[in-house]
Amino acid sequence: MGTKFKIIRSIYNAIIVILVVIALILIFNSAGGVLANGSIEAFKYFTVESNIFAGIVALASIFLIIFNKEPAWFVIIKLISTTSVMVTFSVVVAYLAPTMGAFLLYQGPNLFMHVLVPLMAAVEFIFFTKYYPIKLTVKLLTMAPVFTYGLIYLPNVVIHDGYGNSKYDWYMLGSGGIGFGILSFVIILGLSFLIGFLLSLFYNLFNKKHQKN
Repeated sequence: MGTKFKIIRSIYNAIIVILVVIALILIFNSAGGVLANGSIEAFKYFTVESNIFAGIVALASIFLIIFNKEPAWFVIIKLISTTSVMVTFSVVVAYLAPTMGAFLLYQGPNLFMHVLVPLMAAVEFIFFTKYYPIKLTVKLLTMAPVFTYGLIYLPNVVIHDGYGNSKYDWYMLGSGGIGFGILSFVIILGLSFLIGFLLSLFYNLFNKKHQKN
């Protein structure tokens, strides 16, 4: 890997880190907005958690790039974190924006966490991450963050009988009852696998033509 490409990769990852930091600052200093509630409760959202995850991975990438120590397992971690933020992007575009209002979901820190970070993370993974072939068993791991989040989210709604109550069911997945909530969880879980599959597909296709050593 050439020095120039290392610098480009490091800068790209640094931008992702900066965007995540700016978004977090805005969350605790902005009025209004879905995420900008200025309290620790912002961390209950998968959007915030996945963006922090992506930011940490991008920060680690910078050091690994500099010291040329990028192991295959780290690429798997990067695939998982990129899938997580792209799940956020996809759910917002396909479900939340049409139901809650696009303007609200794309202003302030929401713009950074719902759009900019996910898209930049996807581009960085496909075109700038060191190449290791990704197998199907690895792609299944991309569902882990959503699966873990669902294991916490759904029981919380059931325990508090909070279907459609934004205090406990902040994504309103249980507004149609427990059946709708479970179905939504399964759909999003499947979406995370699909996104992980597509990311790894484009990653493999691009890097087979441009081997990065």
